[in-house]
Amino acid sequence: NTLNITVADKWNMIGSISKPIATSSITASGGGTIASGFSGFGALGYTPATTITPGKGYWVKMNGAGTLTMSAAATPKVAAAATDLNQLNKVIIQDATGRQQVLYLGEDTMVKEPLGMYELPPPAPEGFDARFTSGRMIETYPVKLDPENEYEYPIAVQSTLYPITDVVIEDIKARTKKGAKKWNISFSPLEVGKQWLYSEIKK
Repeated sequence: NTLNITVADKWNMIGSISKPIATSSITASGGGTIASGFSGFGALGYTPATTITPGKGYWVKMNGAGTLTMSAAATPKVAAAATDLNQLNKVIIQDATGRQQVLYLGEDTMVKEPLGMYELPPPAPEGFDARFTSGRMIETYPVKLDPENEYEYPIAVQSTLYPITDVVIEDIKARTKKGAKKWNISFSPLEVGKQWLYSEIKK
């Protein structure tokens, strides 16, 4: 019920023990530290994992080589409140075969962890990948937007099978200032961004 895994600097793919364990119970030793969240891979592309399930593989990034220890007897660390991805805007990109990746965009106060914890692993071998050009699956913007500034969040997409058949943007946080015109699909900033993205894909 205990497993010591030797890991290298940067990205590693790891397995599991015979019982599910919380990722927060995994410890690092030998000089290396955990530099990202744990990521699984499935129908929605890379997704953050809070539990390591037997029989599945997971990616994790390290700062320096060392050892990761998994134990069924280990107590999960008491951590600060985690980011609720359901409260962030979603960008879902899908290619012609149905492979997709979900990306997130939200106010900086809504993301509780350092953004580096949401860096995505290397692109999957299937030939489809979508991520912000920062390499992350999450980007944030200030609570108070400066009207003099431009806020850009470029997305890099790779696919062996074009076209990209579906781009869905869920603008769940759209709202208006007191006394201003009510939000609707025409005035949502993410709707404007979606229409621009559609035009770029068509090119």
